[in-house]
Amino acid sequence: MIVKTTGSPWDAREALVGAVAGVNRDIAIDLKGFDEDLGAAVQQERLIALLSAFFGGLALVLAALGLYGVMSYSVSRRRNEIGIRMAVGAEPAAVVRLVFHHVAWITAAGLFAGMVVAAISGRVIDALLFTVKSGDVTMMAVTAITLAGAAAAAGYLPARKASRIDPIVALRVD
Repeated sequence: MIVKTTGSPWDAREALVGAVAGVNRDIAIDLKGFDEDLGAAVQQERLIALLSAFFGGLALVLAALGLYGVMSYSVSRRRNEIGIRMAVGAEPAAVVRLVFHHVAWITAAGLFAGMVVAAISGRVIDALLFTVKSGDVTMMAVTAITLAGAAAAAGYLPARKASRIDPIVALRVD
């Protein structure tokens, strides 16, 4: 039952309890404000959204850490090549661009594969989404930009490390 009052809803409590008790004393009464009732109705959806956001953020961090590891390993494997480039006059900015170019290729390949999988699996997921379609271009663009930003952040440290390689030390090792 919904009751609308002109004053405070809690002031009308005694009158409501008395009126219901006059009809049947066995009826249990639970009075809630509209905000409480609405909050209870969407509590499960909020929890699912919070968990989805947490696991999405965790996946983004794991993807960035994985790309950082791949790029760091790639820079260490190409240490001699980068040392030779630096010895023949490559600027540190050119080395940073070289590493970021590699990051861009890996990121573009991952984004392309992700978009293809999202398009294929979208029809199954559409039933689970509310007010958002799986093929929403805006959402895909925001996701791609977020992942590209995480990839750029993950590639920054290996790129900076590569730009600081001393050519003499790199050529003497191995």
